[in-house]
Amino acid sequence: FENWPYPMRIESGRLLAEPGKATITNLRMHGLNGGILTLAGDVDLPEQGPIDPHLNLTVSQVPIDELLLSSIPAPQDEWLRKLRLAGKLDATGKIFLVPESEQIDFDVQFVAKDVTAVPFDGRYDLRQMAGKVTIGRGRVVIDELHAEHEASQLSLSGGATFTGPNEGVRLRIGGKQLRVEDPVLDLIPQDFGGTQVQRVRDMIAQRRATGVYDTKASIDIAPEKPVDFTVAISQIGRAHV
Repeated sequence: FENWPYPMRIESGRLLAEPGKATITNLRMHGLNGGILTLAGDVDLPEQGPIDPHLNLTVSQVPIDELLLSSIPAPQDEWLRKLRLAGKLDATGKIFLVPESEQIDFDVQFVAKDVTAVPFDGRYDLRQMAGKVTIGRGRVVIDELHAEHEASQLSLSGGATFTGPNEGVRLRIGGKQLRVEDPVLDLIPQDFGGTQVQRVRDMIAQRRATGVYDTKASIDIAPEKPVDFTVAISQIGRAHV
């Protein structure tokens, strides 16, 4: 598919082509590295103007590997690569025409269950990641991802828009029962935190700080503007510094 170049082997299904229209019925395909995709719907084929697809797809147990990441258009793939995900995904989606731009667009909602991640080449690994992420042309929406690190729980929501007047990244992060001595700051990309994050790392190491806390944070990134972020911390366990 031009808009999602993920190689598949066709197993079964029906394609009916007639003047001005094509109908796809239960086209079932297998991924080269596993996973099953089913496609159904109609495609209007006018003599003039763009084709107009009305297609629905379902994806089951597709592995998160280079084959999948390479099929996701840039720059949406960049953040997924930086998260260093491992596991399998289910998804549902649709392919459609945007009348205003006459461009074919797509909305694919990926559902993660028991996925792992080691973001930004750091030391803070995330386990049992679950939640939903929707990817479309020029946008990513995170519908509340949850993950665990030992006894700590983290959540992430927000998204990114890569074109237009609302271009930027907006993230909301929550953490419960986080340990001061764990490398939580590795979840912040180096190009965001800079020297300030490193100072905090050094202070924790030098003072051998310990304890647990809850936190809420927001990060807003817009082109040609400083990164805007706020962090609120509530101490719920004794800290030693």
